[in-house]
Amino acid sequence: MYVNGMFSTYNNGTVDTSDNSFNYIAYGDSACCKVFFLAFNLIKADNSPITVGIYPASGYDLENQSAFTIYNYGNWNFNADVGFEAFPDTVTITYLTDSTISGTFDGTCTGEILNMNTMNYYDSVQYITNGKFNLKK
Repeated sequence: MYVNGMFSTYNNGTVDTSDNSFNYIAYGDSACCKVFFLAFNLIKADNSPITVGIYPASGYDLENQSAFTIYNYGNWNFNADVGFEAFPDTVTITYLTDSTISGTFDGTCTGEILNMNTMNYYDSVQYITNGKFNLKK
């Protein structure tokens, strides 16, 4: 994926597809994003199993719903996670078997970071484009 135009990869993640949902957490391993981790959550509103399809940002009571967040862990905020939640976002599952899940994602992630010099919070944005995943369940 690209974070604010810089290519980034995330590895050493965990996948959980129990409870008819798709949850994924992975840590950044690219120069731009070593202090970030990525978290996904996809569900269907009726709690049926996830399927191939488009999962838009949650909050609209649609059949398919998604949320992904990039967390900055410990870089500015006294070792606390700062979440940049994607909204609007879209996650698309393009391939799904009993052992593999693949797809794409993009979105605008916004959050607040504490400026340690002024001790004031400011809005920060992470633009995510061309995100792709190919994972073992």
